[in-house]
Amino acid sequence: MILRAILVLAAVALARAHESHSHRHSNHDGGDDDDSASYVDPSLKHCKYTRESAVKCAQKYADLNGDGLICSAEIEALKAAVLWLPERIWSMLHSASNTMEHCDHDRDGYISEHDFYHSTRTCLATCEGLVDFTERICQRAERDNIRLPEVACE
Repeated sequence: MILRAILVLAAVALARAHESHSHRHSNHDGGDDDDSASYVDPSLKHCKYTRESAVKCAQKYADLNGDGLICSAEIEALKAAVLWLPERIWSMLHSASNTMEHCDHDRDGYISEHDFYHSTRTCLATCEGLVDFTERICQRAERDNIRLPEVACE
């Protein structure tokens, strides 16, 4: 019974993520990606969280070695520390490589502050995404005073 509930939650989360992913990509006008820093999804105008606060959170809790860059291993370590079991199952469907695909603008294998600001169409691009990230990751990390050990980035 519990496994069934977990699978249902994972399926719902996957459907929501796919819908959000499709929405973000449908907003792309095919223009040069360098102008993506000026794009703002309309849902963000009245969102209770900002991309700027999400970036600060990511830097504080995901940049485990303090180099100003976030790698896949750091993302996975943070998710493992703060996500609940059903969310971890959903997280397996949205691996760190998925996050890198959406947030690593220059495709160098690391997410920098520059990448965040130049991937506004794909990385934390909607209010729904900001709410999920802030409430599932940032607020829990803050509440639980998460301090993870450094991990090796490849």
